[in-house]
Amino acid sequence: MGNVAPDWVLDAGKIAATNYIDMARVANNSVNNFLSAAFTNSMTYNGPFRGGGLALRYVGSASFDFRAVAGRPDNSGDNAASNLFGGAQTTLFWNQENEPGLLVPYVWQNGGNGDRTGAGVNLDQDIGAHVTAFGRFGWTDEVDAGGPDQAIETSWMAGCECRGDLWSAPTDSFALAAGTAASHYATLEDEFVFEGYYYKHIVNDHCEVSLHLQGIDKLAGDAARELITSLGVRVDVWL
Repeated sequence: MGNVAPDWVLDAGKIAATNYIDMARVANNSVNNFLSAAFTNSMTYNGPFRGGGLALRYVGSASFDFRAVAGRPDNSGDNAASNLFGGAQTTLFWNQENEPGLLVPYVWQNGGNGDRTGAGVNLDQDIGAHVTAFGRFGWTDEVDAGGPDQAIETSWMAGCECRGDLWSAPTDSFALAAGTAASHYATLEDEFVFEGYYYKHIVNDHCEVSLHLQGIDKLAGDAARELITSLGVRVDVWL
């Protein structure tokens, strides 16, 4: 970060709010790490994936950056100036040359979902040269709308990634994460989720393969829903 002159950058067009709010280094990309949405973003975060809008960033500082986004809460162009999604995030950096860490507090409001508001904080920290520990906590208020995701009040997630230079395979890695989501409603149980990609192997410049184990208990807070697990292989190929 310190090699770039600090400056403001304005992005306009189709904005993916997840590219600006609720960011993290490890658990932030379903293509390169965890598949479960519970780990790529907070389970409380209610940002749109695509929509017309604006994003303002302050980048290049060695100690922090800032991002703010405003846009449509869906992928339409209707009523472009009303019922907007808005969010802001600050990322604090430290020890960028040796065991880097990040602290990421953020807030958001979704005008397309009853002005639902939320806040969260993400943290990750390198431990030595081969391991990164990470965690997320999020909160969102209650809105009068349907759907099991609307019941979530708080969520947390924690995990770690180990990189292959620990065992003489520098392009490979494995990681584990687990978390819960707690409801606004006393009749619902806490949902528990976990995932591990037990080995992500870079085959060559055009292919990587990873083995994933996922599980979820008390889906949507339903105490009658027993633990569900799945095992699969992901293969990413690019030209």
